[in-house]
Amino acid sequence: LTALGKQTNKEMTLSLAVPARHEDMLAYQVSETVKGLDEQVDWWAMMTYDFLNRRDSITKHHAGATVIKDSIEMYGDKFGIDRSKLLMGFPMYSWVY
Repeated sequence: LTALGKQTNKEMTLSLAVPARHEDMLAYQVSETVKGLDEQVDWWAMMTYDFLNRRDSITKHHAGATVIKDSIEMYGDKFGIDRSKLLMGFPMYSWVY
């Protein structure tokens, strides 16, 4: 991206869309992986929606404030990502069962 930015005279950024549901964070449990990615990534777009999905057997929030807060703490504290690089997605829909 640095080379492309120099060629086009534009600043380039890189973001990742990453899961916020703890059960889906398996790839980010290895600190070396996260550290290597964090050095290259400008923004971590946490998919802080769809916490409720077809794998669940009980009804709960699909984007509740508590689980979003837990996910921010997981990426920031456990994985060591600077919280200023974390973005949150907000659902503009609902689920009906």
